[in-house]
Amino acid sequence: MLDTRERWRTGRLEATVYDSVVERERVAGVLGRLIWGTDASAFYRDIARLGEAPDGTMILDVPCGGGVAFRGLRPGQRVRYVAADLSPVMLGRARAQAKRRDLDQIEFAEADIRGTAVR
Repeated sequence: MLDTRERWRTGRLEATVYDSVVERERVAGVLGRLIWGTDASAFYRDIARLGEAPDGTMILDVPCGGGVAFRGLRPGQRVRYVAADLSPVMLGRARAQAKRRDLDQIEFAEADIRGTAVR
């Protein structure tokens, strides 16, 4: 049986379910309160402010998941944005999201938040 970390790293079902929730602010808000006891609205407010980041700002998005935070960026915005995730599945989803939003300023890295590089 796969441990939780390995399921998140390789699981397509987990990625799809997670993205389905986090992409929908209202759903994430309800589930955030029920499951984690937290208000997710601050997360979405911070995403909205990404578009206001001044030129030259470096943004590190760990774990980036499927790229929900990209909705706050503007095409051509002159920031250095590094999106990292343990899961190649999530990074694939994030790359597709960046392409759909015409965001070419994003760098992607497969990385383990525990501090050990995966690749």
